[in-house]
Amino acid sequence: MKTTFYALILALFISLPTAFAQTTAEPDIHHADRFAQKAEIVKGGNIDVVFLGDSITHFWDEAGKAELEKYFGDLRLVNLGLGWNCTQHVLWELENIDPKAISPKAVMIMIGTNNIGNKGHSAEQVIAGNEAILKKVRAFWPDAKILLLGVFPRGKEPTNPHRATIKAINAGLEKFADGEHIFFMNPGLVFLNPDGTMRDEITRGDYLHLSPTGYDEWGKAVSPILHEWVK
Repeated sequence: MKTTFYALILALFISLPTAFAQTTAEPDIHHADRFAQKAEIVKGGNIDVVFLGDSITHFWDEAGKAELEKYFGDLRLVNLGLGWNCTQHVLWELENIDPKAISPKAVMIMIGTNNIGNKGHSAEQVIAGNEAILKKVRAFWPDAKILLLGVFPRGKEPTNPHRATIKAINAGLEKFADGEHIFFMNPGLVFLNPDGTMRDEITRGDYLHLSPTGYDEWGKAVSPILHEWVK
């Protein structure tokens, strides 16, 4: 009996790092040079819009550069998306910029695909990680409106095992919308054909990272609301 009890306690302690990792800031970020550059932009102030996310957000500055200019070129924007980011890395970013240097009117968040794809986190863990980010953003910039996006679909086929997890995540994220400070949108749905397969032209062949067409669809969906909040 004692052996079983101690085994259960040991299993609990082993699982704790994974259970709480997504809600605790983690400094193991990639693209440290990019982060340092973006942190300097924040320090300079005069920012109306903040993007938070992973490589899909990061690549607005690369594959989606023309679309970034097309849809947001008139906005004072800083893109804090970093490749490989999970929720815990976004928390670290927020803790390592100077939040008092800016007073954004809008913050767009889309994060979680690496939690499930690289870390094996559950939908509940990703939802909890997003909740921690929302709380920190609200604490830093209480006057900002937050556009919380559903995690984009991944994999060509609707039977991809990540699709069900993403559906559960997005159902949970939608509940954070309060119609006053936090608003939910799921623009990734337009990436899909009627049969649930991913449109080939949306990504760069991996059914995850967006092509210019994918960024165009994303920009088209969110630009009106971000501009409304900034004006």
